[in-house]
Amino acid sequence: MAEKPGDPADRLDVALLSLGRDPGCLAVLLRLLLPAEALLDLARQARRRPGPPDPALDLAHALTSSSGLRRRAAEEVARHLPPEEVWPPESLVQEESLPHLAPRSLHGAAARRLLAERPTPEELRPLLEAWLAARPEPPPEPEAPAPPPPRRSAARESRRARKRHEEEEAALRRQVQEGRREISRLEGELSRAREEKRLLEEERSRLQDSLGQAERRAADLKQQLQASKAPSRREEKLQGRLEALERTLHVLQEKFRMIEEERDDLREVLADRERFDEAPEEEIPSFRDRPLLAEEQELAQRLAARRESGRPPLRILVIGGGEPQYRHRERFEEYASILGFQGEWRLADYSSWHQAMDALARDMRERFDALVILHWNRTTFTRNARRICNEAGQKPCITCHYEGFTSLRQTLQECLRQLLAREGPATAAG
Repeated sequence: MAEKPGDPADRLDVALLSLGRDPGCLAVLLRLLLPAEALLDLARQARRRPGPPDPALDLAHALTSSSGLRRRAAEEVARHLPPEEVWPPESLVQEESLPHLAPRSLHGAAARRLLAERPTPEELRPLLEAWLAARPEPPPEPEAPAPPPPRRSAARESRRARKRHEEEEAALRRQVQEGRREISRLEGELSRAREEKRLLEEERSRLQDSLGQAERRAADLKQQLQASKAPSRREEKLQGRLEALERTLHVLQEKFRMIEEERDDLREVLADRERFDEAPEEEIPSFRDRPLLAEEQELAQRLAARRESGRPPLRILVIGGGEPQYRHRERFEEYASILGFQGEWRLADYSSWHQAMDALARDMRERFDALVILHWNRTTFTRNARRICNEAGQKPCITCHYEGFTSLRQTLQECLRQLLAREGPATAAG
């Protein structure tokens, strides 16, 4: 049985009332749970039954009819319960294992079941029998509060029992009368509360009516004030047309500014492209047949040391150029392989560059460490590309003024120096 939350004395009060159906079982339980002095003190407050003195049995009979005495007994039992640390688990408290438990464990098991919800005598009887059998000696009976009275006759005992029943019946009648008086008092309070509620409802309805009238008067006054300040219908139409024309003018000015910017930008791109398309074809010898420059050798050594430390190679994306320049792509890839970085060269889309911005943003986030833009790309494209590099982590974005492959070669060297410098002094030093 799981322990229920709440005050132990409250749960023990309910348990003693439930066990009062079997006074004999309850008397045994009281003898085991309470010290002799406490049991005797509680029994003095109970009515003594005919026959040999038995304080535990007298108290067990009295607990079912006296709530005050039962509450005091519950508090006394709660005070003498063992701590929860010595309560045995419920799985061990089985009928076949009860004879093997120590008295202290049986005491804890009894405490657990008493604190459960409404224990029954049938549940506690095997536990009490095992508890009594486990005690080395039966607990001493408390001394009777008075010497045993002389034996009475059957008629006298019958009269005493009838008198006791009459007293109990009178007590119950008094309780019923008190309950009826309490019900009458509560009904009066309920009637008064209902009357107060009715009056409050009437007052609330009256205040709502007053509020509605005030709101309607305020709305009328507001309309009159607006009508006194409002312009004529013709002025309203002219004001509306003026606002619409101002919005249209603003939109047209923005469109004109964008078209002018695109026109000037496109003119510059077409002029540059035409000039570079007419440039003589440049022959670039293989980098494998000739040594690198001193500054290139230094960069190659730093990139090699970087690879040996287990770091991935640096990745550079080049965008732009016409067909004559794009023919140098193989030399670009050869130069990247010899110097020790990864590179990719793409032609620019001069007419629909904006459609490639999402792909460029994704590539700069995931694939490349730096961007090189050949200078005849459109100004708007360059501006957006720089923004993408900044959003991807302030990655280098360098514009190359292409006057031949040598200018691209120098721009790549500057780009690599910036990337190495970003990684810290230790990497930059090799």
